[in-house]
Amino acid sequence: MLTRMRCLSLVLALTLLGCESAPAPSKTAPDPAATPRTPTPASAGPRRGLQAKPIAPPKAGGLYYLERATGGASLQERLPLVVALHGLGDSAGPFLRLFEGFDKKARIVALRAPEKFGGGFSWFDFLGSKNDEKKRADNIAAAADRVAEAIAELRATKPIVGKPIVTGFSQGGMLSFALAVRHTEELSAALPIGGALPSSLVPLEMPKQPVPIIALHGGADARVPIAPTRRTVAALKKLGVSATLREFPGVRHSIPPEVQKELFSLLAEACRKAEASK
Repeated sequence: MLTRMRCLSLVLALTLLGCESAPAPSKTAPDPAATPRTPTPASAGPRRGLQAKPIAPPKAGGLYYLERATGGASLQERLPLVVALHGLGDSAGPFLRLFEGFDKKARIVALRAPEKFGGGFSWFDFLGSKNDEKKRADNIAAAADRVAEAIAELRATKPIVGKPIVTGFSQGGMLSFALAVRHTEELSAALPIGGALPSSLVPLEMPKQPVPIIALHGGADARVPIAPTRRTVAALKKLGVSATLREFPGVRHSIPPEVQKELFSLLAEACRKAEASK
């Protein structure tokens, strides 16, 4: 089991992409949240005059998503909701596999970003606004607000317990930060990975219902450097927000086994708190 987890984490570390370069072509199976599937007829031959309609993945707030229940649970149960946001050039299917091996009961919903980018998708224009912080901040805020609409729909239509937990990598980590400061009443916790928040999006005062934030970041991350994340966490702590940064020396822009293990531990605690709120 340990060898399997290490292999899975190594694959994730190699395939999860950052916000500085276009992704390499994916060699994984097609993501059903990327391309609608056409069902194969059960009969021996096609029925003339009829065409099978594509089966599109479900949507929430206009965003495609995939979901799975973990810890031996069923999707029909009332479960803590974990909203997972992939990075630039990735998609919902590959990022959902990050949570294989998570042994606590939860509903993991991986949303898919709306814009095509290379072999995957993008939440917002990051590269075009690289040297314009205001434009980049506006893009992140708009994307976070759209994700918040999806979360609100999921809360209204899924059997869940407690408020949702949000986590994400790279662009998804940036959105996790933004959601935690812009939509404080919608979430119970935020766990950004390899992401930061533009200083202009840091609130000027303590939110009425602050969301606890625990950020995970590699100390050797060159694509999304850790320094802005340190500043983000320090600014939030100064306001009184429960914000913590867990640094991983030598880790680059990836999710290796030690980061995945810490993420699972934090998710398990957040899910326990959600269960206690029944």
